[in-house]
Amino acid sequence: MPWSIVEPPNVLHSVADQTALDALAVERGLLVKNVHQLCSITMGPAGKPLDSVDPGWMLLQKIKWIKKDGDDEYIPVVQAALDNFMEAVAGTRDDMPFSKRSFSTSY
Repeated sequence: MPWSIVEPPNVLHSVADQTALDALAVERGLLVKNVHQLCSITMGPAGKPLDSVDPGWMLLQKIKWIKKDGDDEYIPVVQAALDNFMEAVAGTRDDMPFSKRSFSTSY
């Protein structure tokens, strides 16, 4: 089964089979078992596939997209980048009133 996997911040890998998937995981220093759980080859904790693999790898179809107001432009929201923005930028600014509770980015 082919997979489209996004490596943060903006690299798309098209992987044709499990052998290539395992090679990509090893090459990039990821745990092969976690990548298998991401791609639903095996199940993760609680019998579900993983939504992402640290440091923020995701399946292309799991990425959320936001649409810019008044425009046709869509922007991908990669979880690792969103977490970093919420912690390093929004949480430190007085003009962005986010509570620590709003840092939870589960959908």
